[in-house]
Amino acid sequence: MFKQDLDAYATMYAGMAKLLRLMHIASRCRALRVDALRLALNHVQTTHNVSMYRSIHTQLIEAINKYVPFIPFIEYFVNIT
Repeated sequence: MFKQDLDAYATMYAGMAKLLRLMHIASRCRALRVDALRLALNHVQTTHNVSMYRSIHTQLIEAINKYVPFIPFIEYFVNIT
């Protein structure tokens, strides 16, 4: 599966099912881990699930480590939710 396929695959799901599916892919497929976590991070911001946002953000930072520019933690999202 490629990133484009992952984007298309993710559109078949909505809400929490989409988040859980992306998290499952991230945990099982090393090649798609960063892309799946990025999609999940973007999607979780459409919810009020701050704890999942924190978890996904942490996992994404760990997955990309020093190879990709820093992804900012959106304090505003956490505070308004």
